[in-house]
Amino acid sequence: MAIPAHYPALKASVRDLAEKWRARRVLVEDTGAGTALVQELRGQVPGIAAVKPEGDKASRMAVASAKFEAGQALLPERAAWLPDLEAELFAFPVGRHDDQCDSIGQALMDQSISPWAWLTPQDWARLLAEAGRPGPRTFYR
Repeated sequence: MAIPAHYPALKASVRDLAEKWRARRVLVEDTGAGTALVQELRGQVPGIAAVKPEGDKASRMAVASAKFEAGQALLPERAAWLPDLEAELFAFPVGRHDDQCDSIGQALMDQSISPWAWLTPQDWARLLAEAGRPGPRTFYR
């Protein structure tokens, strides 16, 4: 397997983005340069894992679409990157670009982590407060 010329930049980008977004899980396709990337970054990037794609992109996006419709996948109401992502999602599978669709489909098919595990303690506290339920340090008399 030949390592592509852009591999060092890719490796640095994975490391930097995982740190920036405090990623708990980083999925990398277990093909070609992805295999080497996981091997090199294991121990440096928390939660990095090689995944074998199941089915084609359209099949993975069908699963992702169902999860969005069921409220199991959420997007923020506002984000600088949201219009570009929505354009790609709505154009799939005939759009010019599909890398983000493929990543979303891959992530939503990942069965090794519960979507609830993605919540930070602050997220849990906010959700509990919005639901009107006691937080973890609330005691009854």
